[in-house]
Amino acid sequence: MALMDKLNFAAKIATEKANEAIGSGKLAVKIKKEEYSIEEQYKKIGEYYYQKRVEGIDLDPEVDEFCLAIDLSKATITEL
Repeated sequence: MALMDKLNFAAKIATEKANEAIGSGKLAVKIKKEEYSIEEQYKKIGEYYYQKRVEGIDLDPEVDEFCLAIDLSKATITEL
């Protein structure tokens, strides 16, 4: 019976490790989902300020530089 007890113990440990790995994988997916959501909000903020510049509203100089870089990229795309 000692062999059977050892096998059962090994199976139990293997199952626990597998469940931990699955749990870690699910957690990693949830974290990635939240990171993607943050990136999407950053994009919306950028689009908001870019639209304000298009409307003629003065922006901070740093933001205006970013918008100018977008304008230059759009011009390059048009040329291409």
